[in-house]
Amino acid sequence: MALHDEEPLVARLAVWLAAQGVQCHESVITTRDGVVAGYGCVATRKLKKGELLFRVPRKACFGPRAGAPIDAEAPGDTQRRFAVRLLKERALGSTSRWHPLLAVLSPAPCPWIWPEGSERFLDGTELEEVLARKRQRLRCERKKIGLSDDAARSREYDAACALVASHLNPWFGGSITPVNATLNYAAAPNVEFEAEGVDTVVARAVRPIAAGEELTQEYCESTAMFLYRYGFVPSAVLGTDGPNADGAGPTAGAVRPLADDAVSISSAALLALVAPPSRHPLLAPRLRLLCAAGALGVCPWDGLDELVTAEIQRDGVGTAKLVGALLLLALDDERWALAEAAAAAAASAEAAPEMAAKADGSDDDDADDDDDDDAIAAALVAAAFGVGSQEAQALEQLAESEGGEDGDPWPALLAQAAALAPVGRRAQIEESITNAIERARHAVRQRHSRLEAATVAPPEERSDGYAASGDAQYGAGRAGKRTAKRARLSAEAGSAEHRPSVPAAETAAISLAGAWRLAQGLRRVEQAILEDALRLLEAASAEKLAVKLG
Repeated sequence: MALHDEEPLVARLAVWLAAQGVQCHESVITTRDGVVAGYGCVATRKLKKGELLFRVPRKACFGPRAGAPIDAEAPGDTQRRFAVRLLKERALGSTSRWHPLLAVLSPAPCPWIWPEGSERFLDGTELEEVLARKRQRLRCERKKIGLSDDAARSREYDAACALVASHLNPWFGGSITPVNATLNYAAAPNVEFEAEGVDTVVARAVRPIAAGEELTQEYCESTAMFLYRYGFVPSAVLGTDGPNADGAGPTAGAVRPLADDAVSISSAALLALVAPPSRHPLLAPRLRLLCAAGALGVCPWDGLDELVTAEIQRDGVGTAKLVGALLLLALDDERWALAEAAAAAAASAEAAPEMAAKADGSDDDDADDDDDDDAIAAALVAAAFGVGSQEAQALEQLAESEGGEDGDPWPALLAQAAALAPVGRRAQIEESITNAIERARHAVRQRHSRLEAATVAPPEERSDGYAASGDAQYGAGRAGKRTAKRARLSAEAGSAEHRPSVPAAETAAISLAGAWRLAQGLRRVEQAILEDALRLLEAASAEKLAVKLG
């Protein structure tokens, strides 16, 4: 890897990488010039699509589990094992084997290291409960390792967890993988990493890369995850003009949520719309079956898997599932018993070929799960609407064609089932659908109102860029004022599209105003999602389900 002579940290890293067996393309340099932020990699000549850029062996990765397969799952939302080891290695200074790698890494401004009082900025958002659980988990971890009575070391531990969260890669059960851990983000990346064999991670160009162009990669497809794990909101999401725009000023444009962006509506809120509190425990089995049918889901955030929610995504995707869930939750007990029996029969019918496929080793677990969801959804809807056996088979085929891994059978199922229902029940069914749509509107309005009500005014900001109170400058005492200022300027970029990669002495510092701007970015995305859903639901009716609902 070519280097800039004035960057001693990069020079030491290059020597270290070579010693660990890391292979780097000769026409790629590591530099701070011409990159989005921090350290990045730039091509010095045109690179072709498919060119091998990096090859990283297991021994060069920090923190892999001993003997873990290359594709072993990384841990959940706990960084304790990595953070403890990281702090031990950093305490060794330049004598640590890992010093050249760790010296160019720094934590992102993840919400759990924001200034005191800033958690209120996320109230009403998807991250409100996630952050509360994370801070509770950090308190337990600090107590377990004996840091709970040491405020300075507790902050250092939290920052170490932020560094791990923002740099951890999925290889070998979770590891900080050289190059993969420092390449910046882009909405249209030009590099992709993948496993090669059992002990190597490689990176290739996924499209031609021009001379002077920065090498970039994809991080995730969720604004909440960007903010939580990487400490920024992509500018493309907020429709802003530059990588450092925060989306709160005059350059703010139309919000464009990402593919995995979602706003959840709790099952408790749904139950409150269909039944008195005394009946809620009796409806719990319905929630489980609606999860099996794909209408509801378990909260995807680690530590919150006891929560069942309805998820609304961009362009109103998920509104039909919400209507379907509310319709089925409101069924009388007799009709629900028929729906439950039909779903059980459908699940059994799907299980037989799956067992045979597993026996001969030809099964695809993900595809099987999707097929199960679709079949159960069709059975529930058919029984709820009272359609005949032939019509029920037609609905199952419809669910199969409309569903699958990336599909959603619910809009078509609800529309077609209403058309296939017995003539004598159609008036009753239309009334049930109309009531379910109105309840869905109310649920979305409630969720939007909660988001709006929790919005707080921006904190007053001083002339030096810090808010008037509550500032946190992690590491400032050890790194000095100049270093703290550099870290602040990097961290307060608001929506800078990068994974921080600055010297280890610099740790993420962010003002209350900077934290507020980041939270506002997420809030704008969630508001846009709910407003899209509400527009669809306002236009929906029992006669226009397939056209109007996502």
